[in-house]
Amino acid sequence: MLEKVYFALAFFLIVAMSGPIKTNASCTARLLIKKIYRVTTKAIRAYAFDIDDNILNMPTKIMLFNKVTGVQVGISTAKFAEVRSTIGKSGDYKDFELRRDIKTGSHRFFGDEMDPTQNNFLKDLKLAIETMPPEKWQGPAWAAFVRALSDPVTAAQSTFITARSNSPQAIYEGLRYLQELGFIKNLPRIENIFPVGYPKFSPRFKGFSQGGVSASSASAMKTEVMKQLLDEIESSPIEPDAPLLMNQDGLGSDRLHTWGFSDDDPGNFKNAVEILRVEFAKGRWPHVKITIFYTGRNSSEPLHEVVIMNDGNLRPRKGKELFFSQ
Repeated sequence: MLEKVYFALAFFLIVAMSGPIKTNASCTARLLIKKIYRVTTKAIRAYAFDIDDNILNMPTKIMLFNKVTGVQVGISTAKFAEVRSTIGKSGDYKDFELRRDIKTGSHRFFGDEMDPTQNNFLKDLKLAIETMPPEKWQGPAWAAFVRALSDPVTAAQSTFITARSNSPQAIYEGLRYLQELGFIKNLPRIENIFPVGYPKFSPRFKGFSQGGVSASSASAMKTEVMKQLLDEIESSPIEPDAPLLMNQDGLGSDRLHTWGFSDDDPGNFKNAVEILRVEFAKGRWPHVKITIFYTGRNSSEPLHEVVIMNDGNLRPRKGKELFFSQ
């Protein structure tokens, strides 16, 4: 509706150029047309980030329980990403198990249920900043995160998809603390924070079991969030004068939305790649260029930055494809 009003006003003023106010009317018409293009000609540049060990290296521990004695051992999220498939089966943690109670179980420090009066996310973030040098607490995707939030438009299009069970508000307060310290310029929208382990997580994304979220279900729920976000991006029109980008196949140029996701967990990375590439090959997001970044320490991953091609196959992101400009 707003765009129709702009066009009507622009047409009226262009017609008026033949009268005594020709010069002023002409300038105003051009400004109105530019305003229309600012409103309607937007190719979305969207960024999605996992949090732990991706943008932030947090001191929060996952607690493993000895199956017989109940003795608890805390491991980092980075270590968990490496060994999660072997817990209770083989290796150093074959005699241990994960317990899913959100107040007393393995992930109790990643949420708000153990002590609703305390923001565990903010507490651990402050601890990290106060006790570690920046190169230790800032994760591998930190620079991309800072760049995404350096502009109010890309900040509004940035999303955070995490297995944490903190509330979106708790995580938002942590990001606001980073802003207060001068590390980031703009804040994302609070509705763009998706903690799939949160007990009140939106049923729009298949809901949440009060018994807790497992690693595999967290991965699946993350991908469900991604699919619906991509659906929203695909539904946004791209106008004819949007900038040309290298296309999905890397063989030519096209006008496209771009969306990128980074995660350090090899399971999350593989799950996102495999599910999104199948949907993409079906023609679900033809106007979106999807790039997925693996930021973990598992050297067995052959490709760390992949673009999904039109047929669902993968190609490495090319050196000249700067994601933040394309």
